Amino acid sequence: MKNTPHTQQRFRPQDYLKLTILGLALGAVANGMHSLILPMRVQELVGPELKATYLGVMTFCGLIVAMLTQPVFGAVSDNSRFKWGRRKPFILAGTVLTVGLMLGIGAGSSYASLFIVWCLIQGSLNTTQGPFQALIPDQVPADRRGIASGVKNLLEILGAVLVLQLIGKAVGSYAESTSGNSWLWISLGLLAAMLIVTAAVTLIFVKERPGAGKQDSSWLKIIPVSYTHLRAHETVLDLVCRLLLE
Repeated sequence: MKNTPHTQQRFRPQDYLKLTILGLALGAVANGMHSLILPMRVQELVGPELKATYLGVMTFCGLIVAMLTQPVFGAVSDNSRFKWGRRKPFILAGTVLTVGLMLGIGAGSSYASLFIVWCLIQGSLNTTQGPFQALIPDQVPADRRGIASGVKNLLEILGAVLVLQLIGKAVGSYAESTSGNSWLWISLGLLAAMLIVTAAVTLIFVKERPGAGKQDSSWLKIIPVSYTHLRAHETVLDLVCRLLLE
């Protein structure tokens, strides 16, 4: 959506929160999974001796999935033609898939199943992340985008801090518990609730115009273009690969 004088007049301080509130949950989910839940689940499944190696492989592969998924769905949403808007259908789909896949984190009975579920979550989470990040250039006047990005980053950090407070004790209780994994489900439920509530705020209160993608746009044409955004990351990726192989 192009910024017009009318758009700039209508943009209010509370609009920063409406556009970026989802960042709170995305920061919480990423930090909660990486820092608290996945390490505990991996240790439970493979033992403390192999935990670091197996967790490292899972984390690295998940990051690769995220790196490949986010630019694709950002570009696909650029060219979408949904009447509901360009971004919101992907935010909804990614949120629903992520919440559903969280069940697999708690229910997984093997490292292989946990590995697959986590890679799928990275894919679904970045199906949401790419279009969500595009809301700022879509809807924020150019002279206010720096502030909007700052608010988004602040909310992501706040989400990471909140998750340590909200589920840190729950995960600790789960580690000490001998009566099942109820604390794990509580932790996953809190993350899912944050994601659902913040996504609902975004979907309800952010107003988008219908998508106006090209008639002949297709995934086969869009996907190669989207990967041009990865060129800036090639040297980093090559370095990581070399370090893992040494």
